[in-house]
This record gives sequence, structure tokens and C-alpha cells, in this order.
Amino acid sequence: ETGYQRRVHGDFVLAMENKKTPQSLQYFWRVLDVYGKGAIDTFIINMFFRQVVMKLEMKDKPGYNVEDVKDEIFDMAKPANGMAITFQDLLNCGVGDIIVSMLIDARAFYEYDPVSYTHLTLPTIYSV
Repeated sequence: ETGYQRRVHGDFVLAMENKKTPQSLQYFWRVLDVYGKGAIDTFIINMFFRQVVMKLEMKDKPGYNVEDVKDEIFDMAKPANGMAITFQDLLNCGVGDIIVSMLIDARAFYEYDPVSYTHLTLPTIYSV
């Protein structure tokens, strides 16, 4: 393992452990904004969340609707544009860490409890 690999791993671990910080959101934004457009749209959200669904289904946790989750993510982010979410939208919405977790982390999505966030409307799809 090289010094560069240790630094990259360290950056990832710090970002995962501190998702609420602007620095962490910026780290994950660089991952999510795969086309470098400065915004993520429904295509990108579908691309990432389908991978989360596949992982959940491998663990016998079926019943997730990608379209419903995509709509919920847009509701949570409240994008100024309406058609795509920018990094600024992610920062401004106050739940950017949850949005990032929903898109990149099957375990975090599975453990996500919308009841803890009364301003969110994602239905409980699978009881833990």
C-alpha cells in the first residue's frame, strides 16, 4: 500500500464518518457528479440508487421503488432548478448527508428512519 492509497482511504473514512460537514458533502459530490455538470439529475440518481436496491435485494430486502425514492430525494433537496440537484442545493437543504447516504450506502438506506425527520415523507418500506 502506497502513501497515496493510505491518504485516499483516509479521506474516504473521514468523509464517511462526517457526512454532515460541507467538506464531506463536497467529497461525495465529486463522486455523484459523474459527468461534471455541476448537477445531478434523475438519470444519475437512478444510476446510483439502482445499485443500492440491488445490494438490498441480495440481502432479501425487496420492495424498493426507485422512482419513489428519486421523488423523495428531490423533495428533500428542494432544488432551485427543479430538474437537477446542485451542490448548493445539497448544502442548503439541511439533509444532504441523508441524501448522500441514500445514494451510496445500502446499509444506511436500510437503517434510515424517516420518522426521525418529521419534515420528510419517505414511507417506511421495510420494518427493521
